Amino acid sequence: YDPDPIQCEKNLGTLIERIYKYKINTVFLQAFSDTGAKGYARELYFPNRHLPMKADLMNRVAWQLSTRAGVIVYAWMPLTAFDFHDDRLLVKRIDPQTGQTRTAPDQYKRVSIFCEEAKQKTREIYEDLGIHVPIGGIAFHDDGVLTDYEDASPAGIAAQVKAGFPGSIPEIQQDKPIFHQWTRWKSKALIDFSHELIQIVKKFHPTIKTNRNIFALPVLQPASEEWFAQNMDDFLQAYDHVALMAMPYMEKHADDADTWLVS
Repeated sequence: YDPDPIQCEKNLGTLIERIYKYKINTVFLQAFSDTGAKGYARELYFPNRHLPMKADLMNRVAWQLSTRAGVIVYAWMPLTAFDFHDDRLLVKRIDPQTGQTRTAPDQYKRVSIFCEEAKQKTREIYEDLGIHVPIGGIAFHDDGVLTDYEDASPAGIAAQVKAGFPGSIPEIQQDKPIFHQWTRWKSKALIDFSHELIQIVKKFHPTIKTNRNIFALPVLQPASEEWFAQNMDDFLQAYDHVALMAMPYMEKHADDADTWLVS
């Protein structure tokens, strides 16, 4: 993307030439704009009903990459990290010290998969993606997480009560077996919602493949699922591909990055 259309066209030509030269066969093409690198979608690169369109660029770039560079193009999309400018729709975290709930300052801004209004907006964005962009796959961003203190939004609490859990997250955490079941329930809920979105896009592109990013810790330490609501075994069953985020600096292993990667 470039605000200058002439430069944008030059960038596209350079991209296609580079992809073709290196004999790359698959591209994860970011369908959203994340100005400021906050990790969530503020604008999109295709026409849609709910977020501003930064540029109508996704269709053209995907088509050119597939026809001229011969690659399979996956639309790299958030699962929950959309900025609809509505606090009611967001995941909330409970503070174990004060009992207060708010959006987590150290996490991506994410909409709640238990909030029907948020889910419907997300469904419609994926429908718009399917309508407007020729893609061979969907690559889900790394935002599909729920920590051990989430989702404390009203919709989240109502959903966990409906599923048979206590209405208090601190109470759940005090009972290890229930805490484990609750964690597994959240992991499955995220996967189930992703499958719902996949089926929407498949109405327009029946043969698409799927990929989902997973953080390294749930792979290295499966018990850490409770901090992420991500499980490698689940992912391998649920998606065609799983992208392991092997990022030593993000995992605070800057001093032993090579050793960490090998291990």
